[in-house]
Amino acid sequence: MDGSQSSQANSIDNVILEHPDIFSAYLSGSPLVFNPAFMDPELVNSNISEMFDLDALLAQGFLNEIPGGNPPELPISVLQPPKPSVPTSGPVDTAAGRNLLADDNCENAWANLTKYPVHILASLRFPSKYAVRRFVKAFFEHFAAHIPIIHQPTFDIATTPSPLLLAIMACGAVYLGEDSTSNSMHTVAVQLVFEHERMSPFNKADPETLIWMLQTYLLLAYFEIHCGSDAKSGHALPHCIKLAQEAIAELQKCSVTSYKDWVRRESTNRCIATTILIGASLCSKEQEAWLASPIVEAKFALPSSTADWHKSESDFELPTQMLYSDEALDAIVAGQTPSQAISEFGLVTTVSALLYRICSFELLTSSQHGEIYATYGEKMGKSLQVLDEILKTRMSQQGTGLAPDSTVHRAKSMLDSAFYHLYASVPLSVMKKLLWSPATLHDANILRPSNDANSLDLYKAFICAAEGLRYGCRLGLSYLRKMAPIKFGPEDAVGAYEGGLLLCWYLHLAQDRLPHAESRDTLNALLSDSLAEVADLRLDVNGRLSALPLAVCVELLSDGSVWKCKF
Repeated sequence: MDGSQSSQANSIDNVILEHPDIFSAYLSGSPLVFNPAFMDPELVNSNISEMFDLDALLAQGFLNEIPGGNPPELPISVLQPPKPSVPTSGPVDTAAGRNLLADDNCENAWANLTKYPVHILASLRFPSKYAVRRFVKAFFEHFAAHIPIIHQPTFDIATTPSPLLLAIMACGAVYLGEDSTSNSMHTVAVQLVFEHERMSPFNKADPETLIWMLQTYLLLAYFEIHCGSDAKSGHALPHCIKLAQEAIAELQKCSVTSYKDWVRRESTNRCIATTILIGASLCSKEQEAWLASPIVEAKFALPSSTADWHKSESDFELPTQMLYSDEALDAIVAGQTPSQAISEFGLVTTVSALLYRICSFELLTSSQHGEIYATYGEKMGKSLQVLDEILKTRMSQQGTGLAPDSTVHRAKSMLDSAFYHLYASVPLSVMKKLLWSPATLHDANILRPSNDANSLDLYKAFICAAEGLRYGCRLGLSYLRKMAPIKFGPEDAVGAYEGGLLLCWYLHLAQDRLPHAESRDTLNALLSDSLAEVADLRLDVNGRLSALPLAVCVELLSDGSVWKCKF
């Protein structure tokens, strides 16, 4: 609503108050009103321009039900979405572009919302078609690189279910800095998908519904974990896990004979892969197991290459071979390179699965159980070495651009985290306890180095962390601080954060306990190289090498404009 006299005169609010029997669920205090815990008073942005009139949306669905049949007259302009004052100029070359830009598609998306109860939509001012385009474009240009589960060549605003479209726009608005709008659309998307489940028993869902609901919940979960507030973190993830298990079962029935079939199967595979990615990242960062083993161990085709994923039907050829997740993991655990090349997102998926295995084992036992942990560490260590070699080859094949490929960088960051959890579980756990609860600094047992402080395995973790620190410093901390929120995903921050904690532990508690002087010399040389690259930061820490790792972490993680780092 624009607050004008005309808008106020025709407001549906008066009609609602005069007919409580019809609008009971909308009235304040009604037992049918949606749980207000989901609503944040900051979510409704009354100053956003180019918004549709909510009064018109409510009027369309309910004025015909008023007893007497004489609803107040509303002008035609109020009953329809606003038309653009200036016609769109310039040709649209691609099918995907037409789906994003056509006026009627945006109007259809607006109309699709009328299928849902008005009390859920009460907080939403649906964006204008210009804002819809802006949010959707931002999603595909920025957000989709980190969670590539929506197929852009076949995406159509007009036919995308409302919960999924709102989730997409909420994620896109994050990159545009429109936080109030983003939070509002996320909140309503949560309510709409819950309402869809309530009205449509899931056991009757068809494969298409299963996919879009899983896509919606994954976007909502990713948003909650990395972009939202702590109070909303984790609401959607249990639904993702449940739907992912259903999707795995559905894959067994899926035959692929056409482009449409392939898009459906590939979308499902990518959703399962993303569920593993989110679960592994959380397990590493929060030391809490979310996933059920059947998901991590499931057999599904690893995601195809990014190039194939972006192909339109006219350029597409059905693949003759696929690399399955279980085959890739079996080969890597055996210390061998898989027989087929792993795609970009497939590599992230494989690293995520191994990271989750390691973190789950870490939760079940610990490095205090020497023999068990040593046997497991030797086995998984071979796996990490195989992946490390694959990643080094990929990174060497990259172009001469300043920043690395975002997908490869994510895989490297998560692989570093796997090294830390496998070889440095105890010191990493100690440092996280100190960070989360500074009072434990006075606990002598916490600060006492463990018996494995001089182990060669621990040295592997230190070297990995020091190399990562030097890489970031050489790339440029100021550049990374500005570009990382745009170019890299939130999982990339976990490796830097955990590596910084480990190096801090080494410099303060274990520097003199490494078994060989040359080991200390190698580590100190890497750290000195890092310090030499950060002149301004060197002044801030007064040249103290021991303060460098955490100072670098603070510098890298200081920008919360896109990702809200919750460490």
